[in-house]
Amino acid sequence: MRTSALLECRYCVQSHSVVALDSHVTATEVLALRGRPAWTEVFEREDERALLAWVDAVAGERGGVSAEVGAEMRAHHSEASVVELTLLCAATMMLNRYCTALDLPTSPGTLQRLADEGLL
Repeated sequence: MRTSALLECRYCVQSHSVVALDSHVTATEVLALRGRPAWTEVFEREDERALLAWVDAVAGERGGVSAEVGAEMRAHHSEASVVELTLLCAATMMLNRYCTALDLPTSPGTLQRLADEGLL
C-alpha cells in the first residue's frame, strides 16, 4: 500500500486499504502508509521501518537506493527477502501506472467499507 500511495494510485490505495484492514493492520497504520501521519510517527519496529524506508527509496526516488537505506534494510531482512520485496515493489509500481492510466473505478463495496472505517 505504501508503494501505491507514493505513486498516487487511488484505485490501488483504496483496494489495498481494505485488504490491509482485513489483515489486522489498524486504521492508524493504514493512514500512515498513505502518508497522513508520516509512517515514521506510527511504525516503531525496526524491521518495518527499514522496509518502509526501502519502499520510499525504490518507489519514491530516482536513481539507486542510498547505502544507508540499503544497509538498514539488509540488517533486518535476508538478501533473498530484499530481492523479493524489491520485485514486489516494482511490480506494484507497474500495476499502479496501469490502474491510474485506465482510471479504474473502485468497487462500491470497497468504497462503503472505507467510508465505514473513516478512510475515505
